[in-house]
Parts: sequence; structure tokens; C-alpha cells
Amino acid sequence: MSSNETTTCPNCGAGFSNTASKCPYCGALNPSGAEAAYMEQLEGLRQDTDDLDNEAMSDLKASVFSNGKSIIRVMLIVVIVIVLLVVLANCLDL
Repeated sequence: MSSNETTTCPNCGAGFSNTASKCPYCGALNPSGAEAAYMEQLEGLRQDTDDLDNEAMSDLKASVFSNGKSIIRVMLIVVIVIVLLVVLANCLDL
């Protein structure tokens, strides 16, 4: 549908662009224009949900990376403490 095409309102007989969702004169619904407007809004919602999905995945990856680094730090501290305890125990046995 081209934007320069016109339609006639079945309610008041006025001519207006067929891309308008309603007659600008009496407010009667223009089904083809209303459908096009609805589909545009639906596409906008789809894009928004895709953006949210991508953002959530990025946040999850960052969280996993951060938590992984914390776990590695704790494990290193535990290993160091165990090694120090073993060294201390060996020194006391001498």
C-alpha cells in the first residue's frame, strides 16, 4: 500500500490517506490502516523483547564471570592455607 493512496470513509464520505488508522474527520476505523499501525507496534514490541533478551544474557555472562573469579580466589586462599598448615606441621615435627 502506497502512502499517497487515499480511501473514502464509509461513515462520513471524506477522503483521507489509506495509511491512517482512523478517519481524521469522524474517527471511523480504517481497517487496513489500523492493521498496519498494529503490525508496526507489534514489530516494535518484538524488537524490544529481543533487546531485553540480549541485555539479560550479557548481564548473566558478566555475573558468571565475576562469580567464577571470586570462587577461584577463595579456592586459592584455601589451598594456600592448607599448604601453610602442612609446612607448619612438618616444621613442628622436626
